Amino acid sequence: MIEPIATNAILSVIWLLMIVLSARIFTNAAEHVAEKLGLTRLAMGAALVAALVALPESIIALVSPLKASEEAFEVGEASVIAAPSIVLLGVSLVFAMSRTGDEDLEEPLKKGLLVSSATLALSTSLGVLGTHMLFLKTFGALLIILGILILREIVGWKGPVHEAEETLIISKITGLGESLPTALAQLFTGLAGLLIFADLFIDALSRVSDPFTYSLILSPLATCLPETVVALLAALRGKGDIGASILLGEIILQSTLVIGLGILATPWQLPLKALILGLTYSAQILIAQSSPRIYRAVGVIGYLVYASILIIK
Repeated sequence: MIEPIATNAILSVIWLLMIVLSARIFTNAAEHVAEKLGLTRLAMGAALVAALVALPESIIALVSPLKASEEAFEVGEASVIAAPSIVLLGVSLVFAMSRTGDEDLEEPLKKGLLVSSATLALSTSLGVLGTHMLFLKTFGALLIILGILILREIVGWKGPVHEAEETLIISKITGLGESLPTALAQLFTGLAGLLIFADLFIDALSRVSDPFTYSLILSPLATCLPETVVALLAALRGKGDIGASILLGEIILQSTLVIGLGILATPWQLPLKALILGLTYSAQILIAQSSPRIYRAVGVIGYLVYASILIIK
C-alpha cells in the first residue's frame, strides 16, 4: 500500500532535521578528535571529516554500479555524473556564506584542486573514448597513490592545531570525560546518524516526486547530502574554512582515490555526457582554486549543465 504523499512529506522534514542534528553531533566530535590527534583545521576538514563522511558511500556508489548492464549505467550516472554538481554548488555556497577570499585557500588545497581538475578531465575522457585495459588499470592505481600523497601533504601541513571550542556533547549528557575514545564514540555515532537518516530522507522524498525530479535532484543528493550538510553547518557557525575544506577535500578524494578504485574494479565505460560534465567540473575546480571570489557567482554552472543534459536526454 502506497503511503499518502503528506505522510512522506512530513517524514522528509523529520529525517532532514535528524540529518542536521547528526551533523551537529558529528562536527562537535570531529573537533575534539582533531584536537586530540594534533590536527590542523585544514587536516580536520579536508582529510578527517571529508574521508569519513564522503568516502564510504562514494566507494559503494562508484564501484558497485558500473557494470555492463543498462540499468547499472543509470545508477552510475547518479554517482559519477550527478554528485559533483551538488558538491561544487555547495562549495560556492560555503564561499559566499563565509566570504572566502582568494588568499584564504591553503597551499595543499590549491595543489590538490589543480591535480583534481586534471585527473577528473582525463578520467572521464578515458572512460568515454575507450582505452587499453592495462593502461586504464595502471592509471587507476596511479590515481590512488596520488590521492594518498595529497592527503599526506594535507595532514602534514604546518599550522596551528585545531582547538575545540565547545564541550563534547556526549560529555555534557553522560558526565564522561573528554577523552579520545569518548570523542571517537560520538564521532561514529554522528556518522551513523548522517548515513542512516540521509538514506531515510531520500527514500521518503522519492515517494513524493516524479522520476525526472528524482533524477535531477535526489540522485546527486543521495551520494553527497551528509557532507554538504556538515559543511554548510560549519559555515553557518562561523567556521567557513572548515566547511570549505570538507567539500574541497571531498572533491580531491573523489577525483583521485575514489575514481582510481572505480577504474580498478570496473570496466570504466562511461557515456558521452560524463565527458561533457567532467570537463565542466574541471573548469569549475580551476576557478574555485584560483579565485573563490569569482567562484561564488559561477558555482551553479555544473549543476545547470547536469540539469540541461537530463532535460535533453
